[in-house]
Amino acid sequence: MNVHSTEHNAMIMNAQSSLDVSRTCVAGKSILNNGGRIGGLEIGCRPPADPYAGKIPEPTLPASCTTSGPKSPGTHTLKSGIHCDVTFNGTANVTFEPGLHIVRGTMIINAGTVKAEGVTFYFPNTQSRIQLNDNITMSASAPASGPYQGILMFERTSDPSNNSHKQQFVFNRMELQRLEGAIYLPNRDVTYNAKSNINGHKTALVVNTLIINQADWKLDGLTSAGAGQRSVYLSR
Repeated sequence: MNVHSTEHNAMIMNAQSSLDVSRTCVAGKSILNNGGRIGGLEIGCRPPADPYAGKIPEPTLPASCTTSGPKSPGTHTLKSGIHCDVTFNGTANVTFEPGLHIVRGTMIINAGTVKAEGVTFYFPNTQSRIQLNDNITMSASAPASGPYQGILMFERTSDPSNNSHKQQFVFNRMELQRLEGAIYLPNRDVTYNAKSNINGHKTALVVNTLIINQADWKLDGLTSAGAGQRSVYLSR
């Protein structure tokens, strides 16, 4: 875990928390640790640079929405394209076909399952997000080839105005989440609420801030392209 913040209490660990990693590099010179166990802690160190900055091609947005509006409970299959303010009501089983899925606005999945194998999610601005609510089981993997090889989620970072408006990205009670690929959301304050069980194979996470409440995460590091390093989280 690499924490780039140099603020006072750049990292906070609360009681009975355990961070079992080989190295935790915090750029700041102070943290708040209320009884948590932090593996390989180094204070005031120099974290590695963002390995993805400026390296992921940003797509042109299609002129019309592939999917939009409210959806009834049940089974849904989404083709690659742009999805505009979509809400899946009740319990829904949502499958994303392989390819690039652009989420514009908010996509809400209230309960059910999400399958996204060979998929990249792109958020064209900080107002766009996927909101996963109660009792979601999610299995997702990035493409194995092509321009978005290894990229599971990323957002637009080429616009300084967009970058200056940090926004929340919240996950609520993930029953099980299997993630494979890089999640590049440097403009998001990510929060995992309630209980979240996550198994990640070859996973990297780049976010602005990260809050994890009552979670059991088991993640393997991902060797970033051209970075020559294995990282579990890269927090800025």
